[in-house]
Amino acid sequence: MKQATRVIHAATTGATLALIGEAPAERDLTTSARLRDTVIASLTTDPPASSGSDLASRALALDAALETVFTTGVPLRDTEAALLREWLQQLAG
Repeated sequence: MKQATRVIHAATTGATLALIGEAPAERDLTTSARLRDTVIASLTTDPPASSGSDLASRALALDAALETVFTTGVPLRDTEAALLREWLQQLAG
């Protein structure tokens, strides 16, 4: 519980400071909602089961976890997300 409190506090503080630092016309207020959903999901769901501790299985597990995040919104451009997924697939072999 203590770790969850720290994670939530750090995330909300960072989001608030980031939004305050932007010009009002440039603020994307959906950022805080996406961050909230991501933090809650990371605290309330089990990580994907890994078939091993090697790099390939970890890359596959991260790719699977990112699939959910990409469908709910992530602060990456489509090209950046595609590049990340390509790298993970290459690491997975």
